[in-house]
Amino acid sequence: MSRMFRKTRHRLAFTNASILFVILILFSSALYLFTEQRIYSQIDSKMVTEAKPYLLDERRLVYINQNYNNRSNLTKIAQTPTLYLLWDGNRNIAFQYPLTVFKNDELLFLSSTLSSSKGETVEIQNSSFRIINFVERYENGEERKILQAIRNIDQEIGMLKDLRIIILVGIGVGMIVAIITAFYLAQRALKPIQVSWDKQQQFVADASHELRTPLAAIQANTELLLHQPHQTIESESKTIANVLKETKRLNKLVDHLLTLARSDTNQLQLQKVELQLDKVIQTVIEQFSVLCEIKGVSFEATIDNELKMAGDEERIKQLLYIILDNALKYTPEKGVVSLTAQENGRQVVIIVKDSGMGIKDDDLPYIFDRFYRGDKSRSGNGAGLGLSIARWIVEAHSGRIVIKSQEGKGTEVKLTF
Repeated sequence: MSRMFRKTRHRLAFTNASILFVILILFSSALYLFTEQRIYSQIDSKMVTEAKPYLLDERRLVYINQNYNNRSNLTKIAQTPTLYLLWDGNRNIAFQYPLTVFKNDELLFLSSTLSSSKGETVEIQNSSFRIINFVERYENGEERKILQAIRNIDQEIGMLKDLRIIILVGIGVGMIVAIITAFYLAQRALKPIQVSWDKQQQFVADASHELRTPLAAIQANTELLLHQPHQTIESESKTIANVLKETKRLNKLVDHLLTLARSDTNQLQLQKVELQLDKVIQTVIEQFSVLCEIKGVSFEATIDNELKMAGDEERIKQLLYIILDNALKYTPEKGVVSLTAQENGRQVVIIVKDSGMGIKDDDLPYIFDRFYRGDKSRSGNGAGLGLSIARWIVEAHSGRIVIKSQEGKGTEVKLTF
């Protein structure tokens, strides 16, 4: 992988990992906050329910006179989950129920929490408590009494601490997985881009090579003409013919390159109409049969009548020229090229066979690649673009092209539309 792709992969992996990390942090935080809020909400709801027997109504507080135990250890709270402190209007403690638990300094601290109207969590003697205040007021709004419900929540706090540890460990493991996943996804994302880049580089190199050959021939022949300015056109007709030949070759190559470039960018639009396909094929055959006769190759054609399809006439003709030209090019003298076109259900099938040299099994998977010509003995004067264009034309017509070949026995091209 080139340095540019490595840098891009690292940058993309870092971006992906960062996004995954942020999502993981947000999800974990939301999970923790939801769990914490849910636990506190359930504790507060239970405390409010338990406090109802000590409330005469929403505005009046009552309590039951009982004999209180002496101050007990905080461990007794486990047996009495909710404690109640009753404060008078001056915020002085009236009594603790059902146990006398808190010392004066602790009561002083608890009195500072009386102004809170919502559930609050405090720490006393390394223990955690949830506090809710129920306030009774006079008609003028002055506080009369406050019933303070206090519940030990060490167990719930322990659960939240365990949850934090699990979340932190999960974030750590998740980050490792996120980094590995990010690099994997970056590699997967860049792979087709790199393949396309490599193909583009190869395409440019091959195109440059193919263009250089006719240009070099044209340059050499024109320089030869310049070195002999007194020669007549008739005497230099061979040189001029070479220039014309290479110019035509160059023009054909540029036309093919332009076709492929436009097809890649979807700029080449097909003019699809209802075609009388049998007549289109006959038009191509009339020109092709002359070439077969010149080379000494037999040509056989079997075409059903009334073959119809929706397509671009010029592109279909181009497709047939490419397939037939390849068949003729690699078929020796006294060989046979045949074409059959018939209707198969709702499909039209065109089969072109030749008795030529065939294609090696190793070359078959690559015959549609641009500039690929396999065995140099088969290359002739072509640039290896014909079958690439043929495949594009077939696919643009929602068709299928299949090529079967045996080396030394010939090739069969099947077009299905």
